[in-house]
Amino acid sequence: MGANVGIGTDSPSTTLDVNGTVSAKAYDMTVLSYVHPQSTSIGAPPSGGLKVQENAWSKSQLDSSGTTMGTMDKQFKVNNPDGAICEFNFLWSGYLGDGYLITHLIVTTDANGANNQAKSVKKAITSGDYPNITLNHSMKLSQGTHRVLVKYRSNRSSFTSNTSDYNELKLQVKVNGDADAVSSGWVTEKL
Repeated sequence: MGANVGIGTDSPSTTLDVNGTVSAKAYDMTVLSYVHPQSTSIGAPPSGGLKVQENAWSKSQLDSSGTTMGTMDKQFKVNNPDGAICEFNFLWSGYLGDGYLITHLIVTTDANGANNQAKSVKKAITSGDYPNITLNHSMKLSQGTHRVLVKYRSNRSSFTSNTSDYNELKLQVKVNGDADAVSSGWVTEKL
């Protein structure tokens, strides 16, 4: 005990001394990306809005498609038994005219992917002709299925988010460990 261990060497100089190439079969990170594939017109959600007391959402509010920004409602699965640190990134840029846009990035923390435990993790507001919103957040999630979505409120009856050089609607989740897409549309990279 307390001695150095050598692989490929008879005189190890450190706790583990490897003389040769080291290879490991494990994923250090999984990146799930979703970019809206075409132009979309997004209608204003019902009045009453996003925020409720202490940012707690009821299941019906969370599931209302009328408050989800386009198709920004996706599920993914963390495979690590101890869970994983996840980084969430959302970008929207489009045309609002004289309108305003408030968005909430929401992650459900239910281990089984149910929608009863929602957590509004970030929110932002923007206004003007050609604005943009970026939302970034990191949190540890348990093993299992989780849901990430973007809810919004606007004073416009509708607004566009065309996919082009200057308009974008994109959602990305970086998982520090092994993860898989549950919803369709994700592009998954295991690094």
